[in-house]
Amino acid sequence: MTLSSLGSGHTVAATDRNHEEPPMAPLRYRAPPPRSSATTGGFLSAALSTFRVDVKGFLLPSLLIAAGFYVIVEWTVLAATGTHLPEYLASTGPSTGAIPFTGSGPIALVLGGLAALGMYVLATVLEGGLTCHAVWLHRGKRATLGWSLRVGLRHSPEVLAATVLLTFALGLISLIVVAPVLLAAMNRDSAYLAFYLPGLVLISVISLYVVVTTTVYVPAIVVGHCRVVESLSRSAQMTRGHRRSLFAALFVLGLTQIPFVGPLLLVTGDPSVLALQLAWASVGFALYLALSVAAIGASYDILLTPWKRSAM
Repeated sequence: MTLSSLGSGHTVAATDRNHEEPPMAPLRYRAPPPRSSATTGGFLSAALSTFRVDVKGFLLPSLLIAAGFYVIVEWTVLAATGTHLPEYLASTGPSTGAIPFTGSGPIALVLGGLAALGMYVLATVLEGGLTCHAVWLHRGKRATLGWSLRVGLRHSPEVLAATVLLTFALGLISLIVVAPVLLAAMNRDSAYLAFYLPGLVLISVISLYVVVTTTVYVPAIVVGHCRVVESLSRSAQMTRGHRRSLFAALFVLGLTQIPFVGPLLLVTGDPSVLALQLAWASVGFALYLALSVAAIGASYDILLTPWKRSAM
């Protein structure tokens, strides 16, 4: 079905052209979360309630993503420097500059980059599937994780293309903002320092605005069946008027990283301790991923009603 004859004269496609009904999951799932309002508290409540419906289903794929990226970084550093990542960080520190590549360094870098690209594609599939999972769980459909992941796989080209397009746009904006600073630095003009901090702040503000504006583009693809550019436009329309609340909710979820990332700020020269800190930080990253996809899926479902009302 479509929503047509709008006041603006354009036609809005149906919010959910996906007529597939997910198979019912085993009855071990808890009751679906209640419908929430489009406020900071509503987004957070919906995210946590949806996450609790299937903790294992959200957390295990997120742990796979976090572990995969850690293994890729570890392997690349080991092949390039001959030392494990914790030993390298403990001996040289993360702020000493470039990795001192050995003879196999360039090859390791290329192979590590290819592995990272493959892991990025896998993460895209899992992100789409988990977001679809979150939407259906929030609707009380009790979708099976396998079905949701298959939906994510089917829509992974569109999700990947939209993600690359969004990343390219953010990179282009950053380049435009920092170009004058880079030119001044290349000319050894000390005046560039006066523009460094304002430029950094401007890039951060623009990036946060774009990220919040496009928060729900993934569910717009995997549930609403939007195309690449259409999904970004749909997200901008749906989040209009709710971006502060969305930002606040995502910011609060980000605070869950403090207990996991905080130990990394403690300077230590013991590789074994640093290895535990990195593993602990990876667990925190996985938890944030799981909570984020639950929040994005639930937020999409919450925003559908006010968006449909404003579109008519």
